[in-house]
Amino acid sequence: MFKTVIVALSLAALIFNTTPLYSQSEASAPFLLIAPGARASGMGEANVAIADDAVGGYYNPAGIAWTEGRKISLMRAKWLPNLVDDISYNFLGYSQYIEGLGSIGGHLIYLDLGEQIQTGTSGPEEIGRFQSFMLAIAATYAADFSENSTVGINVKLVHQDLAPSSAGRQPGSGRATSFAFDVGLLTRDKFITGLDLGIAIANIGPNVQFIDANQADPMPMNLKVGMSYLIFDGEFNSFRFAYDMNKLLVASYPKQGDRDAYKDPFYKAFFTSWTDDSPSMEWQKIIHNLGFEYWYAGLVALRGGVFRDFFLKNEDNSVALMKTLGIGIRYNTLGFDFGYVDGPEGHPLTNTMRFSIDMNF
Repeated sequence: MFKTVIVALSLAALIFNTTPLYSQSEASAPFLLIAPGARASGMGEANVAIADDAVGGYYNPAGIAWTEGRKISLMRAKWLPNLVDDISYNFLGYSQYIEGLGSIGGHLIYLDLGEQIQTGTSGPEEIGRFQSFMLAIAATYAADFSENSTVGINVKLVHQDLAPSSAGRQPGSGRATSFAFDVGLLTRDKFITGLDLGIAIANIGPNVQFIDANQADPMPMNLKVGMSYLIFDGEFNSFRFAYDMNKLLVASYPKQGDRDAYKDPFYKAFFTSWTDDSPSMEWQKIIHNLGFEYWYAGLVALRGGVFRDFFLKNEDNSVALMKTLGIGIRYNTLGFDFGYVDGPEGHPLTNTMRFSIDMNF
């Protein structure tokens, strides 16, 4: 028996506690909160009220109901390049409109955590090496709810392969498989022409168990609310502004006296996640995403944005403001997008680059 689970889980905590994914010690499967798509990345990851491409099913499953034909999107990124050099994030998305039925689609997320060192129980000596990864496969369906509104759902299988065997004398293993689902609503031209509103709740599902039920952690259930406003859309020029807010719906309570630490099940956390901390702290936990997109002749796009996360800290413990830039090129049925994240020097997310290829047919 080896310490492989402890080693792998410690590595995962180190990796994800430095990303804009809230307080990751509160939830399992944190990779589900890494935002895919170079287009959205360039816009400060504000995409809940847009979601009109093959990546859109991740942000808001209702969004693919507005797509036409068939779309495929592929993305790859070296994740946390300032921290490690062998972690990569890979995303594949698909959507298709079917007359009289609605839109179907899905996506695959594969986070390669690279090679880990396996040690024994009696000391830090190396006794082997193994690969770790996290995987999610989702199926999406979306349809019209009314003339200007759509609803959608994702059903997903989530697998985490952190280590090949259990930790010490504890039961269980370094592998866990669970399921979750997302629901979303998107409405177009709400109140005024060009104003779109979106809302989605992601990662609704049971706790994830590696060792035993008492040590299981909840899925990173996340509420996403956003708006998008197409300020102008002319023959050659268009300009869009987008804003999102994200709130982790996980309620956790520290150990107090004789009471052990615990976390509420997801059906209870819908409500208690707003009150497990003080009101001011709950407000500070909300992530704010702001972005814009400019298109010229439908061929070239320029993007920019910012996002602010209370758990992203500078060296002086102040909240970091991450800035994003992006470009897009479309020609015929092909598209290429690039997104770049800039932040404080030495921050693990600084200099993160995402590349996407889109195909429409």
